[in-house]
Amino acid sequence: MSPLAYHFPYLPIPKFRRRDRARKRLQALVGDIVRKRRAQRDKPTDMFQSLIDMAYQDGSKLSDNEITGMLIGAIFAGHHTSSGTAAWVLLELLKHPQLMRETRQELDDLLGARGEVNFASLREVPKLENVLKEVLRLHPPLIILMRQVSEDLQFKDYTIRKGDMVWACPPLTHRLSRLFANPEVFDPARFEPDRREDKNLMAYQPFGGGRHKCSGNAFAMFQIKAIFAVLLRRYEFELVDAPECYVDNYSDMIVQPRSPCRVRYRRREAASFASEYGRQGKDAAQSDGCPVHTAKAPPRLSIKLDEQLCQGHAVCTGEAPLHFSMGEDGVLQINQTQIGPDQLAQIENAVRYCPNQALRIERGDP
Repeated sequence: MSPLAYHFPYLPIPKFRRRDRARKRLQALVGDIVRKRRAQRDKPTDMFQSLIDMAYQDGSKLSDNEITGMLIGAIFAGHHTSSGTAAWVLLELLKHPQLMRETRQELDDLLGARGEVNFASLREVPKLENVLKEVLRLHPPLIILMRQVSEDLQFKDYTIRKGDMVWACPPLTHRLSRLFANPEVFDPARFEPDRREDKNLMAYQPFGGGRHKCSGNAFAMFQIKAIFAVLLRRYEFELVDAPECYVDNYSDMIVQPRSPCRVRYRRREAASFASEYGRQGKDAAQSDGCPVHTAKAPPRLSIKLDEQLCQGHAVCTGEAPLHFSMGEDGVLQINQTQIGPDQLAQIENAVRYCPNQALRIERGDP
């Protein structure tokens, strides 16, 4: 993850030599598995086998080197970014004790001591989600985002030529006062519905943006919420050092808290919970974990899709299967654009939970 690797990947330095030796060893291991699988009569139906069977348009197969590279990406993608973000969620909560109390109270009220952490419950933790969003704003995991220009691009008085590299710097962008109010202040309330400072998709960019936005962003959000839905209910935490000692380390591409980064913890007493089971499962009206919508649909509601933002996560197909489906080519299809009053709640959830905010509800004249 050294920044040097993005400019001078073959410098003869010890770090890169260790990397190259490990890569050769891994490729040899992968090659052995590929040869064994090709000799098998009964083939597994996993991702590895898909890569072995895959072919380019000219019929040529992927090489062992290419399969190894794709496996590295699939297996290790998100490890550094998610661990660093999770660390900062805990550190920022400890730096802001009132926020820690409110966030833990939210989890206690919802789950109690024994409530199950599941997909539905993780959608009912707005305080924790806003803390996570604010951590991603102030501590985005990548120093830079890189894009190669596919055609000449005119920007103000500059011409960016085809083939040039354009870099965005999220830690800088996220601290621009014209984009975020009081940008140096840790303020999760900026993501409340009445402010929504993340609605400018090109300003809020912890996962990148556009068609090539990180495809794992929805998983990463749920993953980290799940981690803290467990940790904050099981343990008490405190900082070992002064709060100002905990800062970002910008020496690598993937930003982590600078070492040493020390925290004390102890098991939490069960008596400190607001209730034994929280409110999970108690309210029959919300037994599916989704908020109850009582708003009446205004006349002429329709669904609009931004195809440049859609990445095919297919969250919407689970929320509103009548309106959305995935084609055989993996492209999202809208089966029905008009929204009836009895369908509004499902569509609102599909829009709300779309990881790339590619959907919107358009309200026309009666």
